[in-house]
Amino acid sequence: MDEGRLQSLACDRSGERYLVCDAAKIGLQDFYNFCNLERIDALITDASITPEQRTLVEGSTRLVVSSHDEA
Repeated sequence: MDEGRLQSLACDRSGERYLVCDAAKIGLQDFYNFCNLERIDALITDASITPEQRTLVEGSTRLVVSSHDEA
């Protein structure tokens, strides 16, 4: 079974779904869509998220932004 199909099955069978990604990936399209953002309970990302990215995510799901700064 390929990785994309496995991720899709995991998403389908999960009670709660959280996506963790760095802000640079928000708005990009991958070669395989395993779960729509509307089906995610929350997206967790870093503080470098732009206002445009924030609007994109908040139109589909809850957004959690890390306040952790690396030194």
